[in-house]
Amino acid sequence: MKFTNKNGELRIYARTKSADFVSGASYLQVLFTNADLTFPLNRPRCAEILNLDRGNVDTNMSYVEGPDDPIMEPLPVSFSGRIDDQTYTGKLIGMLSGVTKDTTGSPFYTMKASSKLRIQQTGVTTVAFADASKLCYNLEIKYDGTTDAGWCLKEVYFPPEQQTIAEREDSIILNMNGLIYGAVVTRSAFGAGWTASSAL
Repeated sequence: MKFTNKNGELRIYARTKSADFVSGASYLQVLFTNADLTFPLNRPRCAEILNLDRGNVDTNMSYVEGPDDPIMEPLPVSFSGRIDDQTYTGKLIGMLSGVTKDTTGSPFYTMKASSKLRIQQTGVTTVAFADASKLCYNLEIKYDGTTDAGWCLKEVYFPPEQQTIAEREDSIILNMNGLIYGAVVTRSAFGAGWTASSAL
C-alpha cells in the first residue's frame, strides 16, 4: 500500500504537567492538506579529520573524530496547513507564537531536555535553554497502512518570527517551521496523551 498525505496525521504534543513528560501531555491534531512535511531522518555524525605523518600519505595516517557540535545542532522541520475559524486554530497559532498558556489558562511546560542523543555510542541527555520562556514540543507523525509507519521528533522549537501566514484566493495557509533539538525516532503508534482540540 502506498502512503499518501490523505492517511497521515501529525500531532503537536505540549507538556501540561510540570513533572510528567509522557502522560502529562496534551496534543493538537494537524490533518494534512498539503503533502509538504519535510524533516531529516537522523542527526549528522562527527566529522572525520585525517591526520597525516608530517604531511605524507602512508600507513601511519589515521582519522580522529571532530567536535560534537554537528550532533547537537538543531535540525529543520517544516509543514503547513489550511486554517479556519475554530478554537483550535487560535491554540495552534498561540503555541507557535511562544505563548506559555493555552486559551483556557492552562500552562504549557517545555519538552526541552527530555530526550537523549547518541554521542560516541553513549546516550547523552539534552540540556535546557538558557531562556526558560522558549517552549519546545514533540511532533509525532503517523501514516496508516497495512503496516503503519511513523516518527517522533522530540524537542521542537518554533521560532515565532519563522511562522508565516500566506493568503490565497480560497484559503489561508499557516506555514510552520521548527528546529529539532532532540532525538528523531521511528514508531508505529502515537504516544500517550489527550487531545486538546479538534483537528486543523
